[in-house]
Amino acid sequence: KKFIYDIVSKNAAKNLKGRSFYLQLMTDSIIQYMLKELNLYSANIVYSSGGGFFIIAPNTKDFKEKLIKIEEHISKKLFEAHKTTLFVAISSIPMSEKTLLPEKHNTNIKKEGLGEKWSKLMQKLNTKKRQRYADKLVDNYKNFFEPTEQGGENKYNRDSITGDEFSKNEKVKKIKDGSLVSKQTWEQIELGKKLKNAEYWIISDNNIDTLIGSKGFNTLELGFYHYFVSEEKAKEIPENLIIRKINETDFFRDGKNYNDKKYALGFSFYGGNDFPEDEDGSPKTFDELVGDEDAGFKRLGILRMDVDNLGQIFINGMSERKRTFSRYSTLSRNLNYFFTGYLNKIQQQTKYKDLTYILYSGGDDLFILGKWDFLINMAKEIKDDFAEWTCYNPNISLSGGIAIVTPKFPIMKAADLAGSEEKNAKEYKNGNLEKNAFSLWNYSLSWKEGYEFDVVSDLKAKILLLLEKGKLPKSFIGNISGFHAQWKIQTEKKQNESWQWQMAYQIARFAKEQKDYDVEKLLNEIKIDVFTDTYKGKPHKFQYRFIELLNIASRWAELELRTNKIKN
Repeated sequence: KKFIYDIVSKNAAKNLKGRSFYLQLMTDSIIQYMLKELNLYSANIVYSSGGGFFIIAPNTKDFKEKLIKIEEHISKKLFEAHKTTLFVAISSIPMSEKTLLPEKHNTNIKKEGLGEKWSKLMQKLNTKKRQRYADKLVDNYKNFFEPTEQGGENKYNRDSITGDEFSKNEKVKKIKDGSLVSKQTWEQIELGKKLKNAEYWIISDNNIDTLIGSKGFNTLELGFYHYFVSEEKAKEIPENLIIRKINETDFFRDGKNYNDKKYALGFSFYGGNDFPEDEDGSPKTFDELVGDEDAGFKRLGILRMDVDNLGQIFINGMSERKRTFSRYSTLSRNLNYFFTGYLNKIQQQTKYKDLTYILYSGGDDLFILGKWDFLINMAKEIKDDFAEWTCYNPNISLSGGIAIVTPKFPIMKAADLAGSEEKNAKEYKNGNLEKNAFSLWNYSLSWKEGYEFDVVSDLKAKILLLLEKGKLPKSFIGNISGFHAQWKIQTEKKQNESWQWQMAYQIARFAKEQKDYDVEKLLNEIKIDVFTDTYKGKPHKFQYRFIELLNIASRWAELELRTNKIKN
C-alpha cells in the first residue's frame, strides 16, 4: 500500500484517489490476463482483493510451464512501468482431492488439510517477496545498476507528483498547473476524475475507444481495456464484455431484462468513491478538509486500521473438516464487502462526509484522511460496526492507530507515523488481552468495553464539557501535564512519588475554588484515582497508571477545545 501515498506533491489530495484505484485496476488486469492465458474462468477465482488474489487451476505440466511464462511477462511489464516500486509474486502449491473435499475423505489434516496448504503457499509467496528480482539481477544487470535517468535537479527532469526522475526519452504529460508527470501518473489522475462520476465499469479484451468515446485504461499493457461510463453508455456496448455496476447491486434502472445479451453482469464495491469536493469537483485539499482558515487548531488525522491475525483466522479459524475453498471464499468476500462497501455507508453520514476522505479500503484494511477529532470518533464507529458485522466473534477484531499532523505535513511521512501507531496497537498485550486496540500519541488503548479507550474517552468528554462551560480553568490541563511529567521522572529515577501528594492537594484546591457541584464531583473522583491508582475508586487492570490515562484525556480535551474555537 506504500505505493498509494508515496508522493511529494503539494496537491497530494487531488491525486491520491486515482492512484489508489490504479492498484485495483492493475490487479484486475493481471487476473484477467492470467485467466485468458490459462484458459480459465471467473469461477476459478477463489479470492481477489487488497492487491492479492487466489486462483484454483489444474495441476498439470502445461499449467506449470505457462505459469512461469506468465509471471515473467507480468514482471517485465511491471518493471518497465514502475521499476522497483511495485512487485508481483506468483506461486502455486498442489492440492489433492482429499484437501479439497476433506469431509468426503479420511484426510490427515496435518499433511493434507487446506489450512496447512494455505500456510505453505503463503510461506512460498513471502520467500519470493524477500527475494524479489533475484532471477533478473544477473541477466538484467544494466537495468538495475546502471543509470537510466536524465540526471540533474530541475522540474523538467522529475515527475511533479511522485518526485521520480524521468527516464531518458520518456514521454511525459503536462497537467493542469503546467507541471510535468509520467504517463503512469497522468493515467492515475485521469482515472480518479472518471471514476468519480462513473456508474459502470466495462472490461474488454479489445480496444473500443471509438465506441465508448473516450480512451480506455490498458494498465501494464496486458491487453485489457477498462472504461468507466454512465448507464446510458453502458447499454450501448457490444456483447462478450464484462459490465460491473460500481458500488450498487441493482443493475439497469429501467427494469428491462438484459440477460439475453452475451455479456457478464456483476457489481464491484470500491471504498471511497464519494469524497469531499471542491467547486470544480476534485477532492478538497488537506487544508480545506480540516476546517476554515480561522479554525483555532487545524490538524489532519491519518487513520490506518486492519483485521488482527487474519492469516491465523484463515489457517486455524475453522474446524479442520470444514476448511473448504467455498468457506474461505465466503469469509474473504464478506470481510471485503465490509471494507469496500459498508465503510462507504459510515463515511457518507452527514457528520463525516465533508470532513473525511477514504483513501483506500479493501481486503482487510483501510486508510482514511480527515479532520483529526472526527476521525477518532469514526474509528470507534468502524470498530463497533465491524464487531456487529462479524456477529461479535471474539476471535475477529480490528486494531488501528492515528497520526495527527498539520495539513502541509508530507503525506509519506504521515502515513509512516500512522503505520507506527497501528503497529503499536497490534502490540497491545495485557493479561489475556491482545491486539484489538487503538493507538493515540503512541499509547495503545484496548477497545474492550470498560478498558483504556473507554476510560480515556469518558474522561475527555467530562473535562471538555466543563472547559466549554468555563467551569474548569484551562490551567487545569497544564497542571495535569506537569504532574504527568513529574511522575515519569520520579518513576524512571525510582524516587519517592511525591507528585501524588502535590497533585491531590492541587486538585482539592481547584475543586474548592470553583464552587461548582459538577467540577467538585469530577475532581474528587480524579483525586482519589490518581492517589490510589484506581478508576472510580476501584482497582483496575489497565496496562497504564491512571495518571497516564488522565493525561491523554486532558490533552485530547484541550486540543478538541482549541479545534472548535474560532479566533476573534
